Amino acid sequence: MAGFKTHSSVGIATGFILMIGSYMLGIITSLTVAVLVFVNTAIGSFLPDLDSDSGVPVKILFGFYALVAAGIAFFITYNLTNENVIASFAAPLIAFLLFNFALPPLFKKLTKHRGMFHSIPAILISFLFIFLVLNLVNIPILDRFIMAFAVAIGYFSHLLLDEIFSTQILSGKFKPKKSLGTALKFASQSKKMNIAIYILFFILLALNFPMLLKVVKLLKTIL
Repeated sequence: MAGFKTHSSVGIATGFILMIGSYMLGIITSLTVAVLVFVNTAIGSFLPDLDSDSGVPVKILFGFYALVAAGIAFFITYNLTNENVIASFAAPLIAFLLFNFALPPLFKKLTKHRGMFHSIPAILISFLFIFLVLNLVNIPILDRFIMAFAVAIGYFSHLLLDEIFSTQILSGKFKPKKSLGTALKFASQSKKMNIAIYILFFILLALNFPMLLKVVKLLKTIL
């Protein structure tokens, strides 16, 4: 299995490639969005390890995502409440406390490393969830799409790297490790978790479907 530093390096490299590629194709024209695409890819490349039981990396991840969640909460609340100062500061504080203190023990209790957090449905859910959240922000729909897509690409890069590191060549022969196939999968051994994940996926897909149709039409005009 790839280490934290390897995942970080690949996530950053993937984000840079996606940022440059999106800009060259004309999908994004704003420098701010380009930077956010890069950042979101890096963020997505760390997401699968939220189900890890190891100490320091998980604390770093939840601390980082707490700051990201606080920033998003401030931005959304500030716009939705017509610049209400109290709400704009209360929402980020609540988001930060939830991500930093409430969610870590809950994740540890409900998840298993290399469970459904390491799966193809999890990649799709990460995209659909971020896209749904970004739809609350008054920015162009293609910008919302590419930023959400960046998270999913980063997520995928992590799982793909795990699968690559699940193989080894000994004495010139290919030998898979026991972990091969545990990252890019469609289901886990837990039936309850599988049902919950797929219900969540279809709910998010239904909520996002009208916006996704608009994205497809816009992409056809560009590409």
